[in-house]
Amino acid sequence: MSKTEKDIQIEPEEELGMLEKFNLQKDTIVNAYNLSNNPELCALERRHISEIEEDKKTLDPELLDKFEIQDLSDDIKLELSKLLQGYKHIFDWDNNTMGHTNLIQHKIILEKDTMPIRHRPYRLSPIEADYLQKELDKYCKLGIISPSNSPWAAPVILVKKKNGDYRMVIDYRKLNTVTKKDSYPLPRIDDLLDTLGKAKIFSALDMRAGFHQVPVEESSQEYTAFTTKFGTYHYNMLPMGLVNSPATFQRLIDLCFRPLLNKCLVAYIDDLNVYSQNPYEHLEHLKQVFECIDVANLKLNLEKCIFFKKHLKFLGYIVTKEGIQTDPSKIQKIVECPMPKTVTQTRSFLGLASYYRRFIKNFASIARPLHELTKTKKKVPWTDKATRAFEQLKKLLTTAPVLARPDFDKELILVTDASKLGLGCILTQLDKEGREHPVIFASRGLKSGEVNYAPTKLECLAVVWAVKLFRPYLLGKKFTIITDYSSLTGLLKTSNPTGIIARWIVILSEYEFEIKYRPGRVNESADFMSRLGY
Repeated sequence: MSKTEKDIQIEPEEELGMLEKFNLQKDTIVNAYNLSNNPELCALERRHISEIEEDKKTLDPELLDKFEIQDLSDDIKLELSKLLQGYKHIFDWDNNTMGHTNLIQHKIILEKDTMPIRHRPYRLSPIEADYLQKELDKYCKLGIISPSNSPWAAPVILVKKKNGDYRMVIDYRKLNTVTKKDSYPLPRIDDLLDTLGKAKIFSALDMRAGFHQVPVEESSQEYTAFTTKFGTYHYNMLPMGLVNSPATFQRLIDLCFRPLLNKCLVAYIDDLNVYSQNPYEHLEHLKQVFECIDVANLKLNLEKCIFFKKHLKFLGYIVTKEGIQTDPSKIQKIVECPMPKTVTQTRSFLGLASYYRRFIKNFASIARPLHELTKTKKKVPWTDKATRAFEQLKKLLTTAPVLARPDFDKELILVTDASKLGLGCILTQLDKEGREHPVIFASRGLKSGEVNYAPTKLECLAVVWAVKLFRPYLLGKKFTIITDYSSLTGLLKTSNPTGIIARWIVILSEYEFEIKYRPGRVNESADFMSRLGY
């Protein structure tokens, strides 16, 4: 390896080096993660094993114990210890320090001619009042809030936690109704999951009271005022509960980590996850993330940070090198749902179940009896079909497959199906042995104008819908469409198409694909494979 930027000419048969058996006790260790062209990020280091032992003496021996680090080689543990110690100041070690970013401020813009809204404080029990007073004192000391003379006043709600403590929440509902909405987008969860690609190592970083690290613009602070029996206060730092708080914080995250997002970091509001393919690369990625946090003057929550894990819990999913699966703790909440008795309860159950619909083949058809119940405003007229659908969805969620993470180097196959109950499709990819593994399931019911389509037209609709749905995966890549309707190929090759068929052919023309016929019984194999996992 050349240590300069000059060209080196190598003569034919010139000896470049020789291989010898590595001796751990006396030979040099090279930290592969430092092989970078950026000297500010890392420099190429070579040190004797005795020098490494000397380094260990200068480090905090209990540092890694705080993070439950396991299954790492000694040299990786050493480098991680040095990295954490070097950026020790970005962690909240005593649960008593806050970050204060210099990148962004939160501004509240009200609708025209809005007058101040004031609400009397809610009554509290003596125990609640004691907790609230302590919380107010702590927040004042940290600079999160200050006593206020604002004409605005929202009430305080204390929400009891599972451990018996309380959480202070401000009821900003009335303020939110007169606030102009910030349309800054939050990331799509499916895009974030796809971004994790071939990652094998994960670290989860948690912001220390993330919102409270963002300052509120001085002119907007009066709108955040809340009233208590101990007086009126306003927020100096961004509170939870404001309609635009998530948008502001996501904007901060995008500003702070822009060079790293979707390369080694996925972030959903204050949920930060670093991902890499090997330990050395992961050390470098962590260093880059820490540097961004340091520059933005943010703090991480020491107790909730997790490093060098082989699986990642992320937004209700568990991600591993094998693929994506449901989080059992979240699924258990769905399983424990009692039989709905009202339209609201039915919609709530469907909302929870729908979050995991990518794991369930023909979700829309199965859930159809439940959707029918939500069309009435009266008490739910429960039916036997609804009961079967309710129980079947629970069962399918508890036996959900492990979905492959999209790998665009592998061949993709789109399996489509249609019936009078709805449309369904499965996006699969082939492994090295040529076996199909599901990436995602999707389905939907038929619209009123589609119910009377002829079978061939319905199958064509399923293809067009599925291709459009999975456009981010399929556009610019050759793929195969599998259908159990043999006449579909002829329909798409018709010489003089008219009407909706012509429009569908135009839509499909920008994709490169081959249609293959697979009989219905054989076409069930993708679903069978998904139930086995891999």
